Order: sequence, then structure tokens, then C-alpha cells
Amino acid sequence: MDEFQENVDKLGILADELVALLPAEPTTELEAKVAEMVARLIQHLEFMEDDGEEDEVLEDEAAAEAEVVDVEAA
Repeated sequence: MDEFQENVDKLGILADELVALLPAEPTTELEAKVAEMVARLIQHLEFMEDDGEEDEVLEDEAAAEAEVVDVEAA
């Protein structure tokens, strides 16, 4: 289970790095799809939390990415 948790932690780090690289508003379909994927990954990681504690940083990033995806869809 330690290897699994390490992988989950690495996914969280990669999601943070992708969020930092993405522009505030996507200008291409690729940017919009990456933003959507990151938002869904963050949401999935939150579902997997065993201890029931909410990670405010992940929630803020998921909300921000969901907003970017919503803007692109409009």
C-alpha cells in the first residue's frame, strides 16, 4: 500500500505542476482538455482520501480548473 500512496502523492504533485503551467484561460483545445483532465484527477484523488480530511489546496485547484473548463465550454 505504500507504493500506491507514493503514486497518489506523485500524481498530486504532477497535477500541481500542470496547474502552474496552464494559462488562466485556455486558448487551445489541448489546454482546455488538460485543464479538464487535471480537474477530474484532483476530484478523483479527493474521493480516494481514506482519512476523511479535506485538503483545501486540492479543492481550490479543482474549483479553479472546473471554472476554466466551464469558461471554455461557454
